Amino acid sequence: MRHAHEFDFLNQQILVVEDERSLADDLAKAFRRRGANVVGPVPSVAEALRTLDNGHSVHGAVLDIDLSGEIAYPVADALLERGIPFVFVTNNGGGHIPEKYRIISLCQKPFAPEDVVRTWSSAGMRARVTARQAFLENRLLASLSDHARAELIPHVEISEVQARTRLGGTDAETSRNWYFPMSGLASCIMTDRKRKSVEVAQIGPDGAVGLSALGQCDGVVRSEMVTPGTVAKIDVAVLARVTKATPDSDRLFHAACEDVLRQAAGNLLATARYNVEQRVARWLLIATERARLDALPVTHETISLALGVRRAGVSLALNMLRERKTIAYSRRDIAIADRALLMDAAGGSYSSNGAAKT
Repeated sequence: MRHAHEFDFLNQQILVVEDERSLADDLAKAFRRRGANVVGPVPSVAEALRTLDNGHSVHGAVLDIDLSGEIAYPVADALLERGIPFVFVTNNGGGHIPEKYRIISLCQKPFAPEDVVRTWSSAGMRARVTARQAFLENRLLASLSDHARAELIPHVEISEVQARTRLGGTDAETSRNWYFPMSGLASCIMTDRKRKSVEVAQIGPDGAVGLSALGQCDGVVRSEMVTPGTVAKIDVAVLARVTKATPDSDRLFHAACEDVLRQAAGNLLATARYNVEQRVARWLLIATERARLDALPVTHETISLALGVRRAGVSLALNMLRERKTIAYSRRDIAIADRALLMDAAGGSYSSNGAAKT
């Protein structure tokens, strides 16, 4: 019987990266006995990276530092970037491990495979605590029922992301996952065959990126971070299963899709009926509202790409807004100085839900 403080491995995909075949098999058996599904084992850095890049849903990993003389830190970096908890195994002590990896739990050979399972279980429990925090930081996740949250928490992956990071990395990965900003601001971008692009919607800790994954919002072909932030990733198949079983959850995600469509409609009206200064004011109002920030670490170029206008036009509009004392900015940050005045500058193009007022 599993105790309350033990990790539940049921349906968890554990990647085993180990070049000693017999040890790899023993580790795989130990995890399977606890109910986990084992990915691999794989014996090399290249195969481990291919496994991660090829879209395998991995919830945790065991990583041998020395793979036939090849140091496995590139795999560690990929796991850290994806927010996947893992443990190191090694023939040597931990003194040779670089400082950035010292937070990772370490199992020294020789060991019993069950010792590695227990060590990983502790790392997994810590990751679950972080996952629970995601349900407090993201409004959409926080609105889910207790049952839905309990179903989803084992499948949440948390990662820190930088500005301009594409969520999902590739179209294939994006279509398999939804991304819930816990902090920061993401942008949904539509691109045509000639690589012309325009922003469809902005998503902060109030919503989710990946609505096209369920076929709800055609045409949003990629999403990327506008600012640095923290993102929770959940597999789309898991979300589909949970939302079908909990009608309230299904309604919440449909509401999130409708929010994107409202923003898209507002963008269309603003593009057709308002000048660049009004549109820049509108963009700043929505962005700061969605990101829950008073100042944004964005450049003039970021705004120009979002609005599909020349950078010079954005710079001129920002100068005019600053002269009217609605904003203050430096090379890297744009801050709202007077929100009421900035709303006046936006004319009728802004409302708090992202749609233009009529």
